[in-house]
Amino acid sequence: MIIYSGYLLIVFVGILVNYFGWKRSRDKWNFRIGAGVPAFLCAVLLWNVTDPEYLQADFIKSYYPSGRLVVENPAGLYTSQDDTRCFYFGNLPLLAYVFTPLAYMSVDQARYSFLFLGLLSLPVTVFLLFRLSEATPAGKAVLVGLIAVNGPLFYSIRMGNSTHFVLLLLALMFLAIKSGKHLSAGFAWGYIGLLKPPLFLLGLPLLLRKKWRILAGAAILVAAVTAVSVMVFGVDLHIEYCNECILPLADRPHTAFNAQSIDGFIARLMTGADATHWHPASLGPNFVFWRQVSAIFLLMTAVIILWPRGERVEPGLLMLELSIALCLSILISPISWTHYYLLLLLPLTLLLRFHNTTSRTLSRDVAVAGRFTLLPGQIFALIVAGVLLIGPPVMIRLALLQPTHPVLAALSSRILVSHYFLGGLILYLGFLLIRQRVAKEARA
Repeated sequence: MIIYSGYLLIVFVGILVNYFGWKRSRDKWNFRIGAGVPAFLCAVLLWNVTDPEYLQADFIKSYYPSGRLVVENPAGLYTSQDDTRCFYFGNLPLLAYVFTPLAYMSVDQARYSFLFLGLLSLPVTVFLLFRLSEATPAGKAVLVGLIAVNGPLFYSIRMGNSTHFVLLLLALMFLAIKSGKHLSAGFAWGYIGLLKPPLFLLGLPLLLRKKWRILAGAAILVAAVTAVSVMVFGVDLHIEYCNECILPLADRPHTAFNAQSIDGFIARLMTGADATHWHPASLGPNFVFWRQVSAIFLLMTAVIILWPRGERVEPGLLMLELSIALCLSILISPISWTHYYLLLLLPLTLLLRFHNTTSRTLSRDVAVAGRFTLLPGQIFALIVAGVLLIGPPVMIRLALLQPTHPVLAALSSRILVSHYFLGGLILYLGFLLIRQRVAKEARA
């Protein structure tokens, strides 16, 4: 808890420094440097305390051996180990070739190469998000601050996962939509969905808006990659992929602290199960019922809010609707690891865009590390609360925390450990409310 307290202290100090110093000293070079110190300190803290202690643990466990298996023994790609299905790889077998060049390096050479690529992707992603946001210099400072305080981002990089690369691809997809290149956007989305299948739910607003070129682009790419994969590896391996990696998640949730979708939340809420247990749990029909009711409720809420009502469909509105679908996909996926929440940096970037494009009648100026966005106070409070809940460092130590008081112990193991999910849920509500206001403006 000391680390969490330190994280929150640095964040609040950064907010106060920028809030009180922006109007008075923003043109002074020493303020511009000093204003970034809290963000830098937060980034250093997150890098040093975020799990895992052994850099690139996911990469070494999964991606590294997969790159060799796909060449030498494809049948071993989806081997179960220690009751863990898809121990090595969780995507179509063809995609494992991406890791083949690294697989023939030594372990240290491979993991540091992948770490270097991950770190190299960050400035590229930031540049793309700057272009997407069209933010003022103050807004760009806010975006850098949001990245610096995002624990799931550091978790993904340290774990050696691919989610931070997916953020880059999502930024490219949104830029293509902004530029009117819908077929290219569809190609990008198709590849994103192959990497992270829950993100195919971004098709919801595209279907409602009848964006056939984007949908066609994704369908073409997915069909082409799947066809090539089947031709190279055969049908049986793809059936095994479905049986081992997709179907078992339907009714067997993970209760581990870093499983942060609605499945993990309900499973922990119902059982208070060990949050350091990474094997799927069989919880019976009661869990399945509440999981389905909750997921359907969140899905139908999105459908009702996103249903077209004669608005002018400009790129900004469509990207906001895609952001809502992105948030929804993370919340209701059978399994969403904590690093998935770094993808919500993209919707937060769009708020900076609406600072420049939305009528001032919709909102007021609010300062956080400068001038944030034009939002009503209540919605802004939801956004801030969501950001603070999805931002803290990802540490197994929180799951190991066992207060002696039974009420506090239950609160910790059943609710507090799910703070990333709860933060995502709050952001989802905030994005829905923003969409309502922006849609009203578009109909005016």
